[in-house]
Amino acid sequence: MKAKDILTSPLKFIKGRFLEKYSKDTNIPKGTGKIIEKDSQKIAIYKDEDGEIHHFSPYCTHLGCIVEWNNEEKRWDCPCHGATYSKFGEVTSGPARENLEKFEKEELNNHIVKILKIDILTHDVKRYIVEKPKNYKFIPGQATEVAINKEGFKDKFRPFTFTSLNSDSFLEFTIKSYPVESYPKHSGVTEEIGNLNIGEQFIIKEPVGTIKYKGPGVFIAGGAGITPFIAIFKELNSKNKLEKNMLIFSNKDAEDIILEEELKDMFDNEHLVFTLTREKSEKYVNGRVTKNLIKKYVKNCNQYFYICGPGGFEKDISSILLELGASNEKIVIEEW
Repeated sequence: MKAKDILTSPLKFIKGRFLEKYSKDTNIPKGTGKIIEKDSQKIAIYKDEDGEIHHFSPYCTHLGCIVEWNNEEKRWDCPCHGATYSKFGEVTSGPARENLEKFEKEELNNHIVKILKIDILTHDVKRYIVEKPKNYKFIPGQATEVAINKEGFKDKFRPFTFTSLNSDSFLEFTIKSYPVESYPKHSGVTEEIGNLNIGEQFIIKEPVGTIKYKGPGVFIAGGAGITPFIAIFKELNSKNKLEKNMLIFSNKDAEDIILEEELKDMFDNEHLVFTLTREKSEKYVNGRVTKNLIKKYVKNCNQYFYICGPGGFEKDISSILLELGASNEKIVIEEW
């Protein structure tokens, strides 16, 4: 390698990583390659003679410089140390030894978003304010699958509901962290999320599922099951349409109640019931959400009931409501 190549390669490395901005336009001629940018992720693309686009990581597998398209030779060149790759990302000359990483189509639908703010809501629940991808849209009650953008967690997606409004310039998630030793089925994902700091990143997919608001009724939530309702409450409250709705919110202890003060600001006392199943307190209703409790606070079963909670919560509450004369068509649970 020439001395000037050694001296200039760090500059090219920094330029590729931090200074250059790439177009998101993939409308390129057949037989051509290009670097594009999606959210904060750079992608090398090649459009073959049939018009099919192939996607690769643009980072050279030698030391991570961003490759450049060589239109004359129809290949990818590393500007730092001279490695070359075929148009399909295969190594054709060193010092690189491994091919460029291929991206599957489903990966390209993912978005990498930075955490902008973290609020502590309870002893095990945090609110994460993150970047919102351009043209990303959802409706209140919808969720998305979320993974952590770090090794060992990039493919471990878990569903979380948006607790922001679509009109907000950011996305918001309210997430309860489960310790892996107590909840091994969570594979340490929520525990790791609980350890994240501002500036770290989530990987999110497109919006899915929903608890659709169909009209005034009673929302019954257990623990973290309140999260699909939060955006719905915010939306209704912003339009002055929340007053005909009621919330029954069950938790183990008072310290577990998510957004207690915000909920009190949105609902009047007559339409808000907090129940505690383990802690005894004069400030709250004590006991589980039973048939007698629902009969006490709900006078009309000919209305909509929205249910979300852990384990068999939804099934148990639905059975109680049907016994009380509620219509199966008016019992709304999360749809995936």
